[in-house]
Amino acid sequence: MDIASFRIIHISDLHIASKANIVSRFFGSNGDPDVKAYKDFLQTSHDKDATESLAGFLTLQCRNESVDLVLVSGDVAAAGLHQHLEMAQSFLIDPDELGREERSDMPYCGVPKDHLMFMPGNHDRFQPQHFTTRTMAEAIEPDGILFDDVFAGQWISPDDQVGQIIVGRSHRNIVAKKITNKSGIGPDLYVISADFCLTSIDEAEGIGERLPFAYAGQGLAHKEVIADLVKLTKEIQSKEYPNIVIWVSHFPPFLEKELDADKRNLRLIGAKYLREAAEKNGIGIILSGHLHADKTLSFGVTTQIWCTGATTCMDFILPRALHGIEFTVREGMVEAKRYTYEYKRIPGEGRTFVRCDAIEPDSHTWELVHHKPSV
Repeated sequence: MDIASFRIIHISDLHIASKANIVSRFFGSNGDPDVKAYKDFLQTSHDKDATESLAGFLTLQCRNESVDLVLVSGDVAAAGLHQHLEMAQSFLIDPDELGREERSDMPYCGVPKDHLMFMPGNHDRFQPQHFTTRTMAEAIEPDGILFDDVFAGQWISPDDQVGQIIVGRSHRNIVAKKITNKSGIGPDLYVISADFCLTSIDEAEGIGERLPFAYAGQGLAHKEVIADLVKLTKEIQSKEYPNIVIWVSHFPPFLEKELDADKRNLRLIGAKYLREAAEKNGIGIILSGHLHADKTLSFGVTTQIWCTGATTCMDFILPRALHGIEFTVREGMVEAKRYTYEYKRIPGEGRTFVRCDAIEPDSHTWELVHHKPSV
């Protein structure tokens, strides 16, 4: 007999911007900087049609009460500038809460606040600097905090969080979202996100190597943040009932040797420390985005990384996709299945996100961890 079941939708890398359908480069054919592209920081923005289709898909899922949580694992905006972040806000947040009408150029996603969880990625954090203050290889500052200002009270909200730990600067946040078991008895699902964006350009590796700006795609698994992530995880695992705990990091903790050569600039520095912590604390799944590609990797005995592709970003990697993940608990074991939804044309309906049954779902099973509550 099932004790509990949950369903979440995992999307990532929306790259919402003030202008849709942009694919540009920071350098012209002669190798000189493209100042306009650099000023707006619009290397890639969102696909307008895909974004509208995503909003319709999510609205329908929530209206039918077929999803417990919609998770956006970072890069909601093209860059950490007001014009891009505020456009992403219009997509994610109910216009009634924002006190303004829905924008004609950006639909609201239709996900109620208590069913939505999102976090920043590297694009949401970095801001371009003046060419006079940096060399071209160091022209992006990766530690912007406008994301926190624009989404104040929405990303981290006292109404729906179960734990928040702030370490150092404001964007080293750990936020946990609780999905309550509908039966009221037995395990709940806790989704914990940790922000591993760089807090300084000095934390990056290989500045000037391979490609200019490449360091801006890196993250850092700060050891003090991992320590607080583990602390919160153990608190949740020590409640009355054993609970499911999964972690979310925008940067998938692949080791550099596990990444394709063209993706190594997107590495999570110190990934091994996050992996060790996950394995030691019985974390079955780490959900990520960032690479703009679906990728699954097992490490240790317990843990898998499930990385989803770019859902609405104007990228060259197709098809755009998202994932539906179903969790079921039976006799102290968690079974998770991940189904792929592809953005494709349906006769008579246009393009939308459709479950692709031709793709075998990922499946993973692990044991619940429960620490006896102290008396």
